[in-house]
Parts: sequence; structure tokens; C-alpha cells
Amino acid sequence: VSRSVIREALSRLRMLGILKSYKRRGLEVSSPDVLIGLDRVIIPQILDQKTMKDLFELRLILEMGIAEILFLRKTEEDIAELRLILKREKGSKTRAITIDSEVEFHGKLYDIAGNSTLHRMQSILWPVFDYLERMEMGKGEKPHLSEVSHQMLVDIIEKGTPQQYQEAIKMHIKVHLDRISDEQ
Repeated sequence: VSRSVIREALSRLRMLGILKSYKRRGLEVSSPDVLIGLDRVIIPQILDQKTMKDLFELRLILEMGIAEILFLRKTEEDIAELRLILKREKGSKTRAITIDSEVEFHGKLYDIAGNSTLHRMQSILWPVFDYLERMEMGKGEKPHLSEVSHQMLVDIIEKGTPQQYQEAIKMHIKVHLDRISDEQ
């Protein structure tokens, strides 16, 4: 084959994260980032309502799905860290800090589950959730508060069951799903 075909193939493999190139050292096969393509196309400003709804449903599925592993891996230290996040959240005077605490709280849940891909997925999807929240605040709407607070979730994680957690997280995120469904 010609050199241009080989260059194109190598370029595509680099783009997929299968190859890493180093100046003056050549190429190295690496473990690909399975979410790299998703990371490149998630631009909240160009997503339609159906796609945003699908992303919220994906978040719901992921957060309900970690219940069993979350309960297997949780420690007293994890519960203490979640309570510290709650304390900072309650001390917040602005909604913007609460948005940050939402990322911190749910990120800690993913940390407890011990799945780095899930944690990376949160960082990719978060701009969509943040964008919707800021869009609503720009319209003068008040933040939508869930029937199930972070405090309730921590109490369930500490003393409840995976099934109770799944029902609670479903209600915690449902307010966002309902908001998007109403807009369609």
C-alpha cells in the first residue's frame, strides 16, 4: 500500500486512542479511551431536547445501576466524606456552588463504586446538565428541587438497602427528567 494509506490508518488509530505518538520516539500501542468519541460530540448548545432527555435517562440508569456495587464497596470514611459534602452544600449561599456540590456528591458516589469509566462519563455529561440548569436560571426560573435530597440518599447509603437507594435516586433525578419531558 502507499504511504498515504498507512499515514491515514495511523492517524485514525491515534484519533481512537489506540496509538500514542511521541516526537523522536515513534508510536506506542495504548489502552484506548472508550469514551473519546462521546467526549468530542457532547456540545450542549447543539443538542436537541430528545438527546438531552436521553442523556438524563442514561444518568438515571447509571446511578440506579451502581446500587449493588456501591453498597458492597462503601466504607465509613466514604459516608463521612459524603456528609462533609452535605455540610459544604448547606453552607452555600448561591445556586452555582450547589451545582458544583451536585458534581462533587455524585462524583463521590462514582468513586465509591470504583468505576473510572463511570466517573469519566460524569465529566463528559455534566456540561449538559449544567447548561440546562443555567438556561433555566437565565429565564428566571427557580431551581427544581427534588423530593429526595442528598441528605436522604446518604442516610439510605448508610443504613438502607440497594433497592431503597435505587428508588430514592430515581426520585432524585426524576425532577430533571420531568422538566425535559414537559418541554417537548
